[in-house]
Amino acid sequence: MNITVKGLVIQEYDLKEKDKIVRIFTDTKGIISAIVRRGKNLKSRNSSIVQLFAYYKFNLYVGKNSYIVEEAEILELFWTIRQNLDNLALSQYFCQLCTAFHPSEERSSELLRLLLNTLYLLSKNKKSPAILKAIFELRGCSLCGYMPDLTGCTRCKKYENEKMIFFIEHGIMVCPECLKSYEKQNGQVVSISILKALRHTIYSEIDKLFSFDMSENTEKIFCDICEKYILSHIGSGFKALDFYKSIQKFI
Repeated sequence: MNITVKGLVIQEYDLKEKDKIVRIFTDTKGIISAIVRRGKNLKSRNSSIVQLFAYYKFNLYVGKNSYIVEEAEILELFWTIRQNLDNLALSQYFCQLCTAFHPSEERSSELLRLLLNTLYLLSKNKKSPAILKAIFELRGCSLCGYMPDLTGCTRCKKYENEKMIFFIEHGIMVCPECLKSYEKQNGQVVSISILKALRHTIYSEIDKLFSFDMSENTEKIFCDICEKYILSHIGSGFKALDFYKSIQKFI
């Protein structure tokens, strides 16, 4: 039996002498692994299928224990990402996050669209890499079952205040008046501008997701909160993130 899926190649590794295995983030099947026959042979037409960060329409043969790539039509090739070490590390981090999210088949299409949009903006230098990273972290979390509740104070339901306190570990927010009930926990104080950015990232339509700007100081706090949130809820150990941070130290 054969199936057709659209998907982004997020990982590749060798299998035996001539073949490759690619991990594909698909629109309908989540993340799957597929064998590319003669994928290591540069003279084979299949060698182009194993390109990282390339988006394809795949024709897959469904074997007893694995998928096998029979044909692949390229839809988008984010080539420029591989020409910049920072962007390459960041893109690998996004792909590692997608694997860690364990997207269900129902959610895979939304998360894949988020990933493709993020890679496009990154490859075209249309948005700050730091902002793209933060948006992907928080929106990705929200799509896959880790959405924080920022609709208002979790206790009194107050919509906003000059300062609100965001409890990252629990994904909830309280106003200063209700803080005493949570004083033994560590909360992150957020301004109205930060709160608006967080809410926009979580609740906006995908077409409007990247259409906001912020000051340099607000951006730094926003990015810090998003990274803390994902590491708190998904865990650490992302090698690509560690590498990306090591590069930033020399910039």
